[in-house]
This record gives sequence, structure tokens and C-alpha cells, in this order.
Amino acid sequence: MHLASSRKEKSRFKSFSGIVLLIFLFSYVLIAARLFNLQVIKNNKLVRISNNETSKIVHETSSRKDIVDRNGILLAASVPAYSVYAKTDSFGKIKKAVEIIGIDKRRLKLLLKRFSKGHFEWVARRIVLNKEKIKKLYSVRGIHLIKTTRRIYPQNELASHIIGFCGVDGEGLEGIEKRLNNEIEIKGDTKNLIFVDAAGRRIASRKIRENRPGKIVLTIDARVQAIVQNELADAAKKFDAKSASAILMKPNGEILAASSYPEYNLNDASKTAYDIIRSRFITDIFEPGSVFKIVTISAALDSGSVKPDELFFTHNGSLRVGNYTIHDSHPHRWLSATDIIVKSSNIGAMEIAGKIGINRFFKYIRRFGFGKKTGIELPGESRGIVKEKLLTIKKDFTTVAFGQGIAVTAMQIAKAFGIIANGGKTVYPHLLKMKNVKIGEPVIKKSTSEQVINILKAVVSRGTGKKAYIKGIAVAGKTGTAQIASKGGYAKGEYVSSFGGIFPADNPKAVLYIVFKDPQGSFYGGDVAAPVFKRIVLATAPIIGQMK
Repeated sequence: MHLASSRKEKSRFKSFSGIVLLIFLFSYVLIAARLFNLQVIKNNKLVRISNNETSKIVHETSSRKDIVDRNGILLAASVPAYSVYAKTDSFGKIKKAVEIIGIDKRRLKLLLKRFSKGHFEWVARRIVLNKEKIKKLYSVRGIHLIKTTRRIYPQNELASHIIGFCGVDGEGLEGIEKRLNNEIEIKGDTKNLIFVDAAGRRIASRKIRENRPGKIVLTIDARVQAIVQNELADAAKKFDAKSASAILMKPNGEILAASSYPEYNLNDASKTAYDIIRSRFITDIFEPGSVFKIVTISAALDSGSVKPDELFFTHNGSLRVGNYTIHDSHPHRWLSATDIIVKSSNIGAMEIAGKIGINRFFKYIRRFGFGKKTGIELPGESRGIVKEKLLTIKKDFTTVAFGQGIAVTAMQIAKAFGIIANGGKTVYPHLLKMKNVKIGEPVIKKSTSEQVINILKAVVSRGTGKKAYIKGIAVAGKTGTAQIASKGGYAKGEYVSSFGGIFPADNPKAVLYIVFKDPQGSFYGGDVAAPVFKRIVLATAPIIGQMK
């Protein structure tokens, strides 16, 4: 009995041992398979997840491409600098580092508020240090330095609304710096990948290196840009305007200069209000006023609806349409289509639009590019507002014919002048110098563009644009004066004053559009903007004439 019992016990033990062994082997296979899956199959994914959770990518040692004008003049560059960080249990060490660097007391208070013993903390970012300061900082235990670069702008305020600037992390925040951030950033310079734990303590670091050399060449000419923004600023101050914009562009869409008043110092951008930083010539929309009549007359002539010498009755300067009364600045009875533009008759423009037909007229407005972005290489561009029924006050009448009831950007108006100067073909405003400029589709016939230029020459020689007249340089242009829209109507006594033109009119080399918001003293575009146009053309024409 005892022997049989012993055999049964051994048999049970063997069976149990076999089961345990199988379980062990099965578990081992599962663990091995899991490890293989994690370490081989999913390795890259898990490394990415780990890096995201335990690392801080610091672009401290990355550099950026130079930005230059069309002639190679330096507009933005990266210079050697240092970023200073602390990992110490003593705030006194941080205070000493701050004293060496020379940072203001506000920064010190912020560091004290954020201080936690042993944690990773930035003391200063991307600062230029001399050898003496570097040596002193290295001698402070717990204070560390990373070689990096700092973005500088040698021309200070020049083309600030075009170039833009970078933030403390070295990323573009405005202008070309932002829009082309990935293209401008040079991947060839080393970056630091800093690993920190959940408490913010630095664990280790690794360097990453790629390569992408080069520079960014803009279409602007630094000399032309300086002239445009100086003249714009002088006039804005003279008339105490709230703001102002100017765009000077070649007929092929190359921007030679673009300015928004006031400009700002790119080397001190962090202290500048956003209201000043934004590029008003693409962000701000406004009712353009009579300068928009260049689109009205272009549509009329191109569609064959109207002839230049065709007469229209302009109702002695006052016309009641529905609930509105339309006025002209000066009363007239009969005017030709040409003289409606020359004398800037609002009533005449409405009569012309009636001959075109409202639906067809709005199709031309769309073809000119209104209601959509121009595609300029800057962030924040507005589409404007084009609504056919917004101010179509009667079946055959629309105030859009004289630039009321439509909202545009300065860049869109400059583009419209560009189309006329470009033989009726659309243009694509751009800031990047390129070998092959995109050829646009026809918007109006070449013969129509020539007719419109002749009419706009008359505006300058004998019409509302006389103050833009230049002896020896044929100018084709149009004035614009519009009330500023506000809630429920228009702001009393506030106007947008503008002038746009083409020069030389017989062989277009450039177009220039200038607009002032709420100038004081005088508000007619012919008085405020036309003289500025003249001064800019006189100063820039010789430079533009020598351009390739």
C-alpha cells in the first residue's frame, strides 16, 4: 500500500512539474516575443514617445539663413551667442549669473518665483557675451552655457513688416521669418536634445546634425524701400494719420518696397505692440473709394458695354436711388465715360456699372482678384469682402462702382494696377526672387489696358490727380477718398485717402499705391496721397530704370 501510494505521489509530482514547466516555457516565449516586439519592431515608435515625454528639444544651437535684398544687402543674419541655464540648489548662484550677464531686476524676480532646487531653469536665452563674461559664468557652479546664435537685423526698421522677426526659441514669429521658417532654418548647425525627468531635472543630452545651406533673396530693393518708408512716414506725421501703407511693385509682381506706418525696430520687437507689428498692407481691409473706378472702367470697356467717349447724365451731382442719395464732390450734367473717371464722378460710375450689368460687373471684380488672397509670402493676409448684394441698392445701381460696399487690402489694389500695367494679364505679388516669374492669365484685353492707361493719364494731367503730375515722366493714376465704415454706417469726419498709379505710363516699369487712414486737415486722396506718390516716383524712377 505504501509503495503504491508513493508511486502515485511521484506520478502526480511529475505531472505537476510538467505543467509548471510548460507554463514557465509559455511565459518565457511570451516575454521573449514581447521584448522582441518592443525592442525591434516598435523600437523607433517607442523612442519617439519616450523622447516626447522625457525630453525638451532646444533649438539653441541652430542657425538661420541670411535674408538679403535683390542686390545682396544684408537684412537679417545669425551671429554667435550663448544661452545660459542653471541646475543648482542655490538661488545665489543664479543671482550671481544674472549680475554677470547684466539682466534687469524684473528677470531676476521672475527667476526667483520659478526657482526650484536642482531643476533645469533658463537664466538667459540667445545673448551675445564677451570672453570675460563667459569665463566668469563658467566659474559659477551649477551655471551652464550652450553655444547658439542670435538673430540680428542690421537695417533696424527697414522693411520690418516684410522681414518680421524671431522669438526667444529662434522660431520666426512674423513676416518672412515666420512664413518661411522651415526654409530659413539651417539644419546644418547642431541642435541640443536635452532630456529631463518629470520634475524638470536634466538627465542627459544628445546632439543632432543635418544640413541645408543657402540664403533667402528677396525682390525688394533696400534703397527703394528706404525711400518709400521715409516718404510715407513724413506724410503720415504731417497729416497726423492713424496709419498708412505703400506698395511699390513691378508689373510682373515683384515687390520692390512695401511699408506700413509706423515701422518698428526688428532688434527690439519684443517691446512692440501687435497693432504696430502687423503688416497692414495685407491685413487691414477698408472701402477703397474712387480708386476702385479703375476696375469699373476696365470692366466697362473690356465687355464692350461702354465706349470712352460715350456720354452719361450725372444728375448735377445728386441722385436719389432707393433710400440713398448719392453725391459727387462737384456737380456735373453730362460727362463722357473718360471724364467720369477723370473728374471722379460717383454717379457716373454707377451709371457705367448699370450699363455693364451687375452680375457681369461682379465677375470682373472677381477676375481682378478681389475677395481672395493675393498669395504674397507673408502670414495674416486678408481676403477682403466682396458681396454682390451688400450695396446693390437697385437693380442697375451699385455703390461698389465707386468703391463703397466692398472691402479690400492695399495689396489687392496694387495688384489691380499691376494687371493694367501688365497688359491686362493677372500678376502674382511676390517677395521671393525667382528666375521664372509665373505668367498670369488674361483678366482684360491688352487693348483695354491701353485704353485705361490713357484715361488714367488724363486723371493726372487734367483731373483729380494733378498733384501727381511729373514733367518728363508720364504717370497714369487715380485718386481715392472714402469714408471709414463703422457700426451702423460711417464714422463722422474719418476718411481713407489714397492714390495709385503706373509709371512710366507709356512703358510701365512699376506701380505704386499709397493709402492713409484718417488724415487730419485734408482728406482728399489728390491732396494727401498724390504728392507723396510724386516724391517717391521722382526718387525711385532712376533706380528702377536701371534694374534688370
